[in-house]
Parts: sequence; C-alpha cells; structure tokens
Amino acid sequence: MKCEWSERIRGSLEKALDTISDIIPWEYSNSKGAPLTDSQLDISDYDTFIKLYIKFGSVAKF
Repeated sequence: MKCEWSERIRGSLEKALDTISDIIPWEYSNSKGAPLTDSQLDISDYDTFIKLYIKFGSVAKF
C-alpha cells in the first residue's frame, strides 16, 4: 500500500516543509545528519521512512 502512506503521510509532510524551504532548507537524513544511503534515497516503504530524520539547513538572512 505504498500509495496510501506515501500520499497521506510523506506527501503531506513534504508539502508543508516545502512551503518554508525558501527560508529554512530541509532534507531527509539519518541520525546525526548523516546522508542517506543509495538504498534509502527512494524512500520506497514506510519502514524506511519512519527511521529517517529531517535535517534543517541554515536560516536565510534577509
């Protein structure tokens, strides 16, 4: 049921985060900000998704 969780959970989260991405950039990461592995990049299943962190970048200065 990839579509169900992907659209409802991941899609909603990414949409909300994208609204602030011009001010605070973000990306998925592992603990301590470690980059995702090649197998994680697709985030194809819920079990992978729930183990990820969200890393926020530097705040834009106006």
